[in-house]
Parts: sequence; structure tokens; C-alpha cells
Amino acid sequence: MLKITCSLLVFIYSLYVGQFATEGDQTVYRMVYEQIGKLSFNEAILFYHKFLTSKEIVHFVFSFIFSSNGIDKDLFIAISNGVLAYVSAAVLLQFNASKIIVVAIILTSFYFNVLYFSAERLKFGFIFLMLSILYKDRKILFYILSLTSILSHAQMVINYTAVLFSLLMKQISRMLVSGKMSKNIFVIIFVILICGFLIGRFSELGPHIIGKFNDYYKEFQLFDIAKILSIMCLTFFYSKNSWEAFWTFVPLIVVVSFLGSDRIIIIGYFLFLYYGLQVNRGLNLGVISTTIYFSLKSIGYLKGLIHFGDGFYFL
Repeated sequence: MLKITCSLLVFIYSLYVGQFATEGDQTVYRMVYEQIGKLSFNEAILFYHKFLTSKEIVHFVFSFIFSSNGIDKDLFIAISNGVLAYVSAAVLLQFNASKIIVVAIILTSFYFNVLYFSAERLKFGFIFLMLSILYKDRKILFYILSLTSILSHAQMVINYTAVLFSLLMKQISRMLVSGKMSKNIFVIIFVILICGFLIGRFSELGPHIIGKFNDYYKEFQLFDIAKILSIMCLTFFYSKNSWEAFWTFVPLIVVVSFLGSDRIIIIGYFLFLYYGLQVNRGLNLGVISTTIYFSLKSIGYLKGLIHFGDGFYFL
């Protein structure tokens, strides 16, 4: 019931707030959405790639289907936001989080608001990420959903790389202790290679990821490292397996060193929630304080969105 409630509340909330998101990236997203519905599939995908400079196909497919059927852009966003809220609530409840914490995070968190109204393609990446977590025990479906998440947004590669790197280091540690080579090491490496091949072969996402790296590359900044390290320290504190958490954060720290923290801190925050929500159902100082902080940060974002059409106007 809580999942449906969160979904409906976010849907209604999005219908009202979404109409104000008209500036920044949304200027182009709205124009593209309105036009692709009038074009054939092949013409639409060329138009989409030209103006959004994106090779990620999932967001295009959903946009094309909804636009072609005459569904208003704001309604399309509200529906997708409702879906994100539903699957996110399901995942957070799976982590045994308190219902109060789940509602607070999904309705007020700065990062969820960014996904709702600004980061359209990344939102679809997170929808399929959450679905892959929910179906992690059904291996084939898990791999399909994970690949779809990556095809939704190149940044999702970092999420899965962090988890796979942690699993790989865990297996290597066991091998060093036991002196025996585990087949799981080969399985993890095989999965990485297969995903890399499929991404490069069928989606043109490989060159796109390199292009994204060049777009977002920035010189090393100590403050960016400090931000991801602060999240990592919180994660250590609430993790029952500190080494697992450490190895998961290593790829994030490396990426932050090159790209800065703005696009990576959201991953670190969700990793922190994975561990933090399992301690006293999230009713602990770390989760409560970060929830309050990111809720307050949402105020500035929503103020910019409603008054100036861009949530990052004041940020």
C-alpha cells in the first residue's frame, strides 16, 4: 500500500511542479518531445540524437511512444516519476527501512527531485536499476534489467562497476587466504566483458561514454574528494562489512577525481542508504540527518524551478 501511496503522491506532485520546468536542459527536452511524435521512427531517432547528442536509446523509445500517442510531456514525466517512486519505495522497503523514512526520502530528497524534474534520461536509468535490485535473485531478468539501465544512461555503468569491483575484490581476498582460485572470479570478469561487448556492439554507447568523460572531465579538486569521502565514512559507520563498503567506493573516488562529485555523489548517497537503512530501519542519526539536509536543499531547487524554470538557478 505504501508503494502505491508514494507513487500517487509523486504523480500528483509532478503534475503540478513539472509544468514549471521549462528552462535549462528542459527547453531542449520539451522541443524534442513535441517534435518526435510527428516523425517516423527513423526520422525521430535522428532528430533526437541531433538535439540531445545522446546515444542512450531507452529514454528515446519511451518519449517516442508517448509523444506519438499525443500524450502531453508533463503527463509523461508525471507517469515516469510515479513509476520511479513505486520501484524506489519497493527497494527501500526491501532494505527494511521505516515507512516514515521511505516517504520522507521519496517525497522530499533533493536527489529524487532532480531525477523527477531535471535528469530525465538518468531517471530511466534509476528505474531499471531499482528493478534490477528487486529481481536480483532471477539472474537472467537481473542481467536484462541491468543492461537496460546502462542503455538508459551511461552514468549507470559506474553503479554496476562499483558493485562488481567490490565483489571481485572479495573473491580475490578469499583466494589469497585459501590459496584456491574461485570460479566466481571468472564469472564476474566474464559478466564485465559480456556487458562491455554488448554495449559497444549494439548501442554505440562505448564511444558515447568516452565522449561523456571528455565533456565532464575536470581538474582534480580536493573539495570534490572530501564530499564523496564524507559519504563513504558514513557508509563505513553503518556497514556490517567495512571492506565491502570500502571497495564499493573505490571506483567512485577514482571517477570523482576526474569528473568531480556533482554527478557521482548521488551514487554514493544511494550506496549509503543501502547500509544505513538496515540499521534500526533507518531511524538513526546518519540517515535522519542526511534526509533533513537533502530535504532542505530541495527548497532552493524547487524555488528556482517554480520561479525561474530551472531548479539549479540558485545552486
